[in-house]
Amino acid sequence: MRGNQLPNTYFSLSRSEKTDLIEQAASELDRPSVQLEKDIWVVIALDILFSAEFGKDLIFKGGTSLSKVYKVIRRFSEDIDVTVDINRLLPKETELTEIPRSRNQAKKWKQKIEEIELPKLIENEVASQFKANLPEEIEITCEVEKGAVYVDYTALAIAPERRTSEIGPYIETRVKIEFGGASSGRPNHETEISSDVSEIGNVGGVNLPSANVRVMDIQRTFWEKATLAHVACVKGKKDWRRYARHWHDLVQIYGSEYWDACLGDLKTAKLVAVVKKYFYRVSGIDFEDAVTGNIRIVPDGENLERLQADYQQMDDDRLFNEDPEPFDELITKCDEIANALNGRNLS
Repeated sequence: MRGNQLPNTYFSLSRSEKTDLIEQAASELDRPSVQLEKDIWVVIALDILFSAEFGKDLIFKGGTSLSKVYKVIRRFSEDIDVTVDINRLLPKETELTEIPRSRNQAKKWKQKIEEIELPKLIENEVASQFKANLPEEIEITCEVEKGAVYVDYTALAIAPERRTSEIGPYIETRVKIEFGGASSGRPNHETEISSDVSEIGNVGGVNLPSANVRVMDIQRTFWEKATLAHVACVKGKKDWRRYARHWHDLVQIYGSEYWDACLGDLKTAKLVAVVKKYFYRVSGIDFEDAVTGNIRIVPDGENLERLQADYQQMDDDRLFNEDPEPFDELITKCDEIANALNGRNLS
């Protein structure tokens, strides 16, 4: 990107031209301008990641993939979550599988991934890729020990008096990219994504950022979130901040064209369960039992109250792109999801 810009790219615009474009999009899409600006940087970051040599071994996943690729969630998702194919990180040890033979082997694999292979990839390849391709005025910081890369940008001067009310504790002027490696990320496929600003009718001939990515199939993302919800419901949590988004995402998938595929994909459900059994073991949780008829999606007591509080915080922070369903309706649909999953014919 740097030093190789086409005349009408987003980077070639002046600061005031960028501001005008984003303000126009905010008005037409009825979205907070700070979200639309950050979304552009999310797409730029994805383009830099997946255009690298190591990009072929990355899999885009999580809530932002549900928003950018599948268009099924109605909330702003601001962070990037990617898996580095475990077979790329540990080619000799894994022998093209992602399932270890024992918990002891899983422990060794995970330790090597987290302490050696991921930090090495982030420090030696990811950081240099960003530094070589970001505009010079953009700051790139890497926190290798936490498995994350942060792209810090200077926000445009968009209506400062509005910015205070628009930007809540969920939204920062930085893009966080989290890396995991205890998975193959399969099944997945390639696709192209674009910035939300491109949805407006007239962008003045500007070539807005886009990216070609490899994305995790929605069935696996669904089961990752469903099993996460199951653990929270069974074990309980003290801190539910930033957790309500998973329940929102599950309900949005439930109401989408992808629901039948998620419901019927027992193979992927079992794969997620086995991977979590080995790499993300939780005392008292039987993941394989959960995905074959005993999953819980709805918490109770104080946990339900904490979930509701976080859901309300999301709404207060304007993270929903349109009015969300009332919390009671969300929980009713979660009950329906659990009943459908537990009532499947597994033969």
